[in-house]
Amino acid sequence: MMEGGNIDWASHANDGATVIREVMNFQKAIDVAYRFYLAHPDETLIVVTADHDTGGMALGRRGTKVPDLSLVDFQRISKDRFSDYCKSLIAGGEEPSWDSMKTFLTENTGLWGAVALTDEETARLRDSFEAAMLSRKSADEKGLYNSFNRFSVDVFDMINSKYGIGRIAYRQPGAALRGGPRCDAFYQGSRQYRNPATHTQSCGNRFFQSVMAMKLPPMSKTYTSGSSISTSISTVRPRLSKSIDSTRPATPSFSRRR
Repeated sequence: MMEGGNIDWASHANDGATVIREVMNFQKAIDVAYRFYLAHPDETLIVVTADHDTGGMALGRRGTKVPDLSLVDFQRISKDRFSDYCKSLIAGGEEPSWDSMKTFLTENTGLWGAVALTDEETARLRDSFEAAMLSRKSADEKGLYNSFNRFSVDVFDMINSKYGIGRIAYRQPGAALRGGPRCDAFYQGSRQYRNPATHTQSCGNRFFQSVMAMKLPPMSKTYTSGSSISTSISTVRPRLSKSIDSTRPATPSFSRRR
């Protein structure tokens, strides 16, 4: 079993680029499972499930006529990590200069580089920086998994606006996923199996109740510990680790969790 849990963390943080990157990482993990299916088609059932949306993420927002997701490539740090970085400066009694903070943000988010800001936008971020990092008059903003430094909130709201990504909440707004939270499955000789469920129903329970009634092809071989299935998994695991880690810079870490 594999959970793309960072997708949820990034969604609760309203961190659009990290959501996109973590969905891509999740896709790579599914690809490993699919390659295993190709080697063992008669004994493999792949199930992909999700239960809800978080944050109400949408492409398009006021003031951004055309979304530009190419700018996502310049973000090398998550909102969680950046907030923790800001808090560590405060806890250490440091008072970073505006110029040093601008340099850090340019290197790790593309702001004032590939992601252009107007003078008015720069002034807004500088005011937020001085209130949160120097005079420390700004209160942190509470999310489900983290409490965000106010300056980090304003920085990432600005970044999202440049991407053209809009959000409506930190929590679950109850939006349906492509017609409803669902389970997708793929197995030998099938079309893709889909089982929509409402937000208040257990998608997993609905799926497994249904799959128990399916007439799946009989397994041609029963695997036990130490058999060829263990060998197959061990041979693809290094490729999985490499494919995910290769998208992450060494410093700073893009995601809060591994």
